[in-house]
Amino acid sequence: MPTHTLTNGTLSVSLPADLLWEDEFSHSPQKTSRTTTLDGGQWLEKSLQVVGRPITLAGSEERGWVPKSAVDTLYSMLCSTLGLTLTLADGRVFAVVWGDEPLQARSLFGLSLPTEDDWYVVRLQFFTR
Repeated sequence: MPTHTLTNGTLSVSLPADLLWEDEFSHSPQKTSRTTTLDGGQWLEKSLQVVGRPITLAGSEERGWVPKSAVDTLYSMLCSTLGLTLTLADGRVFAVVWGDEPLQARSLFGLSLPTEDDWYVVRLQFFTR
């Protein structure tokens, strides 16, 4: 079964392919800047944003569970300053950095003393670089 893979050159973690890319089509690479001129006209500048595309991968109670061992590895990667490479299950590859809310994880079954094999629901946020 294909998986997503996140690596920082030192650590690597496999993530389930059924993590949903929540914001895949909510980002527009085209940016516009508008300025009103002194005579009331509009000055428009358009450009393409080549970095900064959000990639938010999220699981739920029904899909995309990861073991606690993967959550621990993700947290270790979060504490590192190394660059990240995200390879999606469909083969697309992105150079990414952690987002503003990089890692959210909670125990699927609410266990107070989870083991390495217990399941977690995660939400990971990245931006392309």
